[in-house]
Amino acid sequence: MRRHQPVETDFTTDVINMRNDHVQFVYLTDLDWQVAAGLVQAMNQQNFHPQVLFSAGPAYADQYIAAAGARAPPTACGSARERRCTSARTQRSSRR
Repeated sequence: MRRHQPVETDFTTDVINMRNDHVQFVYLTDLDWQVAAGLVQAMNQQNFHPQVLFSAGPAYADQYIAAAGARAPPTACGSARERRCTSARTQRSSRR
């Protein structure tokens, strides 16, 4: 875990480190949707797919789904007050 800069957009090194460390659970809750989407894009580019992406925040933003891309993995959500979290994959399948 490290602090990122507000204008940072390249998470390639972080993703490579997570993949090399065999990380299987990624916690996105404390990130803005833009940062979370950038991280997911970097994961896809590096062919890194942890077993769980968890969010109680950015994944609720409709913009996250569009920005994360069609290959965004399902994102588990944890919020007692709202359960509308989805992923690009489930949203895409519901349009068929």
